[in-house]
This record gives sequence, structure tokens and C-alpha cells, in this order.
Amino acid sequence: MKIIVDSNIVFSAILNTRSNIGQILTIGSKHFDFYTIDLLKIEILNHKTKIQKITGFSDEKFTEIYDLIISKIRFVVDIFKTAIFFLAKHLRTEIKCKKLLKK
Repeated sequence: MKIIVDSNIVFSAILNTRSNIGQILTIGSKHFDFYTIDLLKIEILNHKTKIQKITGFSDEKFTEIYDLIISKIRFVVDIFKTAIFFLAKHLRTEIKCKKLLKK
């Protein structure tokens, strides 16, 4: 079964790996495929200090838990980011062609 997880789920799992959510993510990955977008990694790392303050994790412990949780999730490229990239590339090519035709 494919399950999409959001930042709240991942934060909960990091804050307490022994919680139901933490256990589902760490052990459940044998039975489920968890998915989220790439930006979640940035969001988690942006809140690293706050997470460490709440949990008392050292840098090493945070990295250990972060790596454990992240390893259980498949990160997909944000479809909007991809669409914008291809649109920008197409528009740039179109503009170059129009400039060449005007010469």
C-alpha cells in the first residue's frame, strides 16, 4: 500500500520514534511504501534546533534519528517544481527562436 506522509507525521516520528506514528514509519516500511516531497527534508532541517531543544538530542542523535526516518520514506520530486522547470525551458527556447527569426 502506498501512503503519502506530510511534515506533521515525520516530525512526530522524529520527536518520538517509539510512538505509534514512529513505529508505523520505522517498522511499517516493510508493509507500506511511504512517499513525500523533497522539500520535507529542508523543512525538517530548518527546524533542527527546535527539535533538539524539545527532545534534548545531540547533533549525533538527531542525525541518527533523522537518517532512520528519512530512510523509510521515498522522496519524489515536487511535480510543480518539475512543471515550472520544463515550462521555463520551453519559454526560453521559444524566445531564442523568435529573436533568431527577427534577425
